[in-house]
Amino acid sequence: MIRGVKSQVGVISLILLVLISLISVTIVWNVIALFLSNSSSDIGVSSFSDSFEISSNLVKYGPVEQASDTIVVGIKKNSGDGKVDGFKIVLENEKGDSYVYEDNTSIAVLETNYIPINYKGFLDRVSTISIYPRYGKSFGGAITGSGSSAVETKLSKNYYETSLINASSWVVGTSGTQPGFTPNGPATKNRIITGLGPRGYNATLWEALNTDAVANDDGGWDTVYSTVDTRKTYRFSVWIKKTNSNDGNTYFGLNNASIKHLDNTNPAIYPYFFLGDLPTLDTWYLLVGYVYAYDLSQTPSLGGVYNERGEKVISFHGITNGDSDYKFTSASDPQLIHRAYLYYDTTIGDRQYFFNPRIEVIDGSELSIDELLGLK
Repeated sequence: MIRGVKSQVGVISLILLVLISLISVTIVWNVIALFLSNSSSDIGVSSFSDSFEISSNLVKYGPVEQASDTIVVGIKKNSGDGKVDGFKIVLENEKGDSYVYEDNTSIAVLETNYIPINYKGFLDRVSTISIYPRYGKSFGGAITGSGSSAVETKLSKNYYETSLINASSWVVGTSGTQPGFTPNGPATKNRIITGLGPRGYNATLWEALNTDAVANDDGGWDTVYSTVDTRKTYRFSVWIKKTNSNDGNTYFGLNNASIKHLDNTNPAIYPYFFLGDLPTLDTWYLLVGYVYAYDLSQTPSLGGVYNERGEKVISFHGITNGDSDYKFTSASDPQLIHRAYLYYDTTIGDRQYFFNPRIEVIDGSELSIDELLGLK
């Protein structure tokens, strides 16, 4: 009996020893795997064949973010089957200084994430951007190609370099006259605020606020005169959003009494590119109008109204005030004023918001429509 018991004890001890060995090996393997996973967080390469692109520049949400040391980075996932759990975003200046920002937002195929990053106190400016997608605890290699080189080009260019007017002069918290902009109506109807601009990010906005039931001037501006060359073509643009009701009219135009419609007739004494109601309340639209050189023989009307997706929802026709591009004459005054209003609104509490007005000469240096829309 004793011998049998000892034999059973020996077998049990052997089994326990094997089990303990297996458990130890498993623990060691897990520790090694965890170590390797954490160690690869900076230099690991994803096992997924994902394809991304960076669509980021300061144009996307305007110069307000540049002034406040914030950039919005757009990351689009073009293809791939990997589950992306976030990104490491590295911002660098020309001197090689860097700021690292980590975002935990996941992203699906054909989806674009817009990530605002404030780098104040870390960098003086941003010249390049590198993106590292994260899979679990590991980071894939940096996104290259259409990303950093395109971003560097955009960020090295002053946003207002190509515009004859400059809305960065607007002072948040003030009312009425701003440098280069004369208000339409009293100061109480014209306020500079911080609010949600196109695509839902904070921006400096001009707010036209109707405070009475009288059909009169309810906010907006006339800029100071900009000297131009009537042998060249100019593009006007501004973002506008109307809220609360469609009472009153939205106006977007210029001030030059010696220009004509595109059929070379009907001198436009009070020329407006757009006059009326925007398609939908509480929605941002980019309004674009052109004044063509007087010696152009063919001048198709290219102006219109765009939604945030880049779709042209209204096209101007070129022969009716409020639905038209225009053309200089040889006798035109070589000066232009940008103007945008809310007018004849009798519903108290109606508001109209304006963002990023511009006048640009069309000579190849101007921003593209996609850049104005923030789609490139």
